[in-house]
Amino acid sequence: MLLRTLLTIVNLGILVAAILAWVFDPAVSGYLFYGLLFWFIASIFIGRLPEMNRRVLESRPSWAGSPPPAPGAPLPSAPAGTELGFCARCGANVASGTVVCPSCGRALPVF
Repeated sequence: MLLRTLLTIVNLGILVAAILAWVFDPAVSGYLFYGLLFWFIASIFIGRLPEMNRRVLESRPSWAGSPPPAPGAPLPSAPAGTELGFCARCGANVASGTVVCPSCGRALPVF
């Protein structure tokens, strides 16, 4: 989940809490309106920050902490190979069904 998504969930929770507070105590409706207006305008700017694209509350994939493969080790292969006709990394021409680029040695993506 992205931080931006978490901010949206918090905004919805605050909105529900404000509606409940307004229903049970209408005397605070003026304060709630201006407080919510300020918060929602501020959250628009907060939501646009680059840090809001960071993932939170998710477990790391099993391969995230593994060390990189040793030089000369076989590269992971795709079951069907590429259908692009070129390497997406270096641009070299490759035959259909090729798994590893002959020019740069990297595994080719499978689409």
